[in-house]
Amino acid sequence: MSSPRPVAISDHALEQLRYIRDTMERTGSFTAVPGWGGVAMGASALVAAVIAAMQADVR
Repeated sequence: MSSPRPVAISDHALEQLRYIRDTMERTGSFTAVPGWGGVAMGASALVAAVIAAMQADVR
């Protein structure tokens, strides 16, 4: 009975790098918020900051 042939570490590393590269290529075009959505979020944050700054202090 012979033991299985060991896998060379370079083969394993190349397989892992290929997997990482493929995953990054698939996710490269995905963004959680499109460009104009980010602009709208920033604008609404600025409006909210102005409104918050005008509030009276309650102590």
